[in-house]
Amino acid sequence: MKSIFNILLFLIITTGFSQTIIPLEQFVNHTNQQGKYFKDLNGILDAYTGVWRWQEGNRELTFYLYKQEAATLQSLSGPYLQDVIVGYYIYKESGTVLINTRQELIDTYDLYDGKMILSRGGVGMNPRNTGYLVSTAPAFYFKDYSKTNCLDGVHRPMQGSPGYWRFENPTTARVGLFTAGLKFNHCGTNDLFPNFPSNSSITLNKIANVAPPLN
Repeated sequence: MKSIFNILLFLIITTGFSQTIIPLEQFVNHTNQQGKYFKDLNGILDAYTGVWRWQEGNRELTFYLYKQEAATLQSLSGPYLQDVIVGYYIYKESGTVLINTRQELIDTYDLYDGKMILSRGGVGMNPRNTGYLVSTAPAFYFKDYSKTNCLDGVHRPMQGSPGYWRFENPTTARVGLFTAGLKFNHCGTNDLFPNFPSNSSITLNKIANVAPPLN
């Protein structure tokens, strides 16, 4: 039933879109994005997709990144479609999995609520270039599941100002895991995983060009 609802919602949202397809890198040249589809015709996003890993001592953080085609985003002029990067991450200490946001990405992959929500599974980006230039490094939208706010009795991951994804070379990237705001513990718990590299700049190494299937 949920799948049927998502399909119907997608059809309703995309019915008004024209068939205008524009190369992703030309996004900045269009002041009116409404009804357009900014498609990765030249494989720009392929540099980001795959499996990326950070390791330090007994800590290990792995990102699984995917190209989501025709994601519905929102601009001041109205909704538009764009190919983006979304993903999830797994955090381990001494081989034990403490955080795994894979199911969160699966459950919310096609979510659209009128906002540009890219970090549904924990991470997301809307790069429009290869990212090798510092001045054009894309924002890295990140939800920190190691810290939670408690709203209406429900734990919610911290999310604040976007960090960055900056390539050092094709298989190495410097990434900012920045979150902001106050942390509330009204649910009666403390930090879930205090050793997580929260509010840090870390180096990720690409260990696979393709992330495993989500289904």
